[in-house]
Amino acid sequence: MIFGHHHHHSPKSRVPGPVKHAVGVLTLKQIQPVRRDHGGYKIEFHGTVPRHDTVCLYLGNNTRYSMDITGGYHKHRMAHLEQLLDLMDQGGFWGKKIPVRVAIRSGGKILQETLSPPQFIQCPLEPIREIGVEEVGSVEGLRYTGKPDGSGGGAFLSSPIGDKYFFAYDGMLISDPKRRGFDCTTYVGSAHGLPNGLGQGGDGKTVAEAIKAEPCDMEHKHTKAVREFFEVQKTGTYIMWRHGHVVVVKDCFVHEFTNRVSMEQGYCKTEVAEWLALPHNKNEKFSVRKVKT
Repeated sequence: MIFGHHHHHSPKSRVPGPVKHAVGVLTLKQIQPVRRDHGGYKIEFHGTVPRHDTVCLYLGNNTRYSMDITGGYHKHRMAHLEQLLDLMDQGGFWGKKIPVRVAIRSGGKILQETLSPPQFIQCPLEPIREIGVEEVGSVEGLRYTGKPDGSGGGAFLSSPIGDKYFFAYDGMLISDPKRRGFDCTTYVGSAHGLPNGLGQGGDGKTVAEAIKAEPCDMEHKHTKAVREFFEVQKTGTYIMWRHGHVVVVKDCFVHEFTNRVSMEQGYCKTEVAEWLALPHNKNEKFSVRKVKT
């Protein structure tokens, strides 16, 4: 049912019997984003709710995407956030600003006269559904979010909310499309399941240690030694870093987030010998550690 298309019903058809008291319109306060552990959003409504009736929150311009928030959204805020994000997923609302209303439901029907005027909610960026080196790399439209000087400015992947990993920063879900992606460090950390920026605030060594990658006698080695190492070690997953950059080497392919192609296309996959021959890698010192599987 589309909102705003109910004026042709006579009110009689909605008021079962003479005992029903008139119920007034509900008011929805302006919706504010808050930290995800506080429910992601501050959603509050005012109005009188008869004891056995429920209050529903409606997303978008119809009744298809609704959830029960009787007693207040904050009451079960983590369960409510998961439900809210599921509705956004069903509606394809990621990254959009959409209208939200509340109304009372009684006996399975919406009481149209209680329907609040709309407020708007800013939906977060589309989440990532599967974690892994190739899984994250194969997601469409992920940008390189580092600054050209390598000083970062992107987001981290959250610990999962209902099997989905959200772009977040400082506990807040992010909606700015320029931040949907990774820099070199956040990709390596997120692809290995480090949640909420764990181990991702430093350099390659910091993230390798957070992943618990094991030294393999390859610390500060010249490009040539690294090339020879991977001629022997054809399989397995390694974290490899030099000053200012960190990558994953999996079965002799380098997986990385970089602005080498463009800021819009962050993920690159390159054969390791070819990668080591790139001009900016030729005369470098690298460290390599093995990821336990």
